[in-house]
Amino acid sequence: MDISTGNWFNYLKDNVLTEGLRDIGLPEFIIDYLEDAMPDASEKARLFIANNWKKSRGAMTGAATVPALQYEVTTFLMDDMFRDYVISDRTEGRERLKPQARIAPPFSTEDPTRKREAYDDERLQQNQKVVFVITNIRNALDKPQGTWRKAFMKAVKALSNAGLQSEKVESFKEYLRSLAGKNFHTWINQYSELVDFLNDDATNYELIKGEDDINTAYNIAREYLDNKEDPENVLHKFDDGSYWYNLNVSSCDVEAQRMGHCGSDSRGTLVSLRKKQSSRRESSSYVTMTYSEYENSIYQIKGRSNDAPPDETWEHIAWFINNYGVTKVTETCEHSSEEERIRNIME
Repeated sequence: MDISTGNWFNYLKDNVLTEGLRDIGLPEFIIDYLEDAMPDASEKARLFIANNWKKSRGAMTGAATVPALQYEVTTFLMDDMFRDYVISDRTEGRERLKPQARIAPPFSTEDPTRKREAYDDERLQQNQKVVFVITNIRNALDKPQGTWRKAFMKAVKALSNAGLQSEKVESFKEYLRSLAGKNFHTWINQYSELVDFLNDDATNYELIKGEDDINTAYNIAREYLDNKEDPENVLHKFDDGSYWYNLNVSSCDVEAQRMGHCGSDSRGTLVSLRKKQSSRRESSSYVTMTYSEYENSIYQIKGRSNDAPPDETWEHIAWFINNYGVTKVTETCEHSSEEERIRNIME
């Protein structure tokens, strides 16, 4: 294969044969949602979310299980939307749908002996078709959500062909559209942080592209977002690359995990001395302090595992004390195995 042929195949691979959101049979409302929610993400990132939705299963509208969702939808269709077409028949403890064969008698005090009238053959066929459609909808809910659209379209077409009133068919179509929408939004809300992660930087997709399980990708996204820093919270950067970072909270699970201490102190705001190593995506923490701006106080100065901070960090600690108007330092060495060393340094 010559160079020109190779370039042509590369062009096809990169520009022609690459699927997009509009190539994989998505409902239009999902395409619109993903394009609006992920404008800065790569197309592959949007496809990752879309394809995982297509293969997702489960009850999404509030029902705890798929059988519960099936029961919820079937009951609504049978008791509300098509109550004049379908009846329920319990046989040996199992509920079966049957076509309605009679018109319920109108309430009449003048003629209480009036008999119920049978439906004609056309109406009986319609009733049978409604049973068939409801049964198919119930079965479709136990399949991946990506298959629902086709099943729903077939159901609407079947009712229309059966000759049901157009208003009834349109109401049914709108109900299925609403059902699909609610299920999608409930599903996507579970992965909102993954969506934010992929939209934060188009290259973030590279961190999860080999993952088959969306929940694993979600955990990667959570870790990324938990460790992401706001440049506005950097209080001061030193020549050695380290910097004081304001966590703006009194309790931080990320700092706790990094430093091996509780990461919590209600007396003030946590500030962290951090530095980013060239080989790592996230920074590392070296010192955690509790700072109260209102009281001009520092209540804790802790290294990892509540031990004394590294010797090379004390100049940075002194810088903070001198530049942030700290008038009182009340480090009492609580929870530390290096109490004596900390006291000697503080003195």
